[in-house]
Amino acid sequence: MDLRRFRDVFLKVTESKSPWIWANGQCYIYAMVFYEVVGGRLVSYLTHNNTQGHAFIENNGKFFDSEYPEGIENWKKLKPYLKRSSSKKITIHESKDSFVNIWLKEEDLNLVNQISEKIRREL
Repeated sequence: MDLRRFRDVFLKVTESKSPWIWANGQCYIYAMVFYEVVGGRLVSYLTHNNTQGHAFIENNGKFFDSEYPEGIENWKKLKPYLKRSSSKKITIHESKDSFVNIWLKEEDLNLVNQISEKIRREL
């Protein structure tokens, strides 16, 4: 799958003009939709006080968020990381449930399902 096309369709179906919001505040939605449509492994880190962090995807040795649709090899180069964290450790979630329990509420899951379905129809 062309992962830049995935990101572009994601922006289209969410009526977003920029990928920025999906990497800076709604990262967990983008990561979950990517996981549902494309696959990969859900990854995240939390700051030392667990109040902020970043959620993203690992797929075939690269890390993805909405600002890096082709992926990058070093997760620490993701822009939100530079702004938010002194964290040196990521969590690679072994199950969807472990990610969902930390990051998503029920209404978030409904939104993920709606966006995922729209993207599947577009691709």
